[in-house]
Amino acid sequence: MVLYINQLSGLFLLNPALSWAFSFCFFSLAGIPFLGGFYAKLLVLNSYINTGYYFVAILAILTSVLSTANYLIIIVKTNFYLPIYSHPISVPVTASYVISFITTLLLFFLFKPASFLYLLSAYYMSNIGI
Repeated sequence: MVLYINQLSGLFLLNPALSWAFSFCFFSLAGIPFLGGFYAKLLVLNSYINTGYYFVAILAILTSVLSTANYLIIIVKTNFYLPIYSHPISVPVTASYVISFITTLLLFFLFKPASFLYLLSAYYMSNIGI
């Protein structure tokens, strides 16, 4: 169990696949273009601006910048620092399945965003009944 960010130091040397998936998910949360988080933030900010909530859009951008700084700190610690512990971080099987599924979805969204957005809109429209 990881309680402190320092426990993730050197994760890239101990478990490179988990480190890549971890970094990729954080880049998506940060809103790096062409990842899932970028499109989510783009749609939310676009709807705020179109409805006239400019202050809320600016507030969302500022909080996004602050959270991106925190994500980058975690990514630097996991990929560029030396490990504190000599044994790799043990990840339960269910957690590794969830991590690999989320990373696969993000990769699918990176390479085929139009088809993924089409699936989401079809699901949305079927649930609303339009």
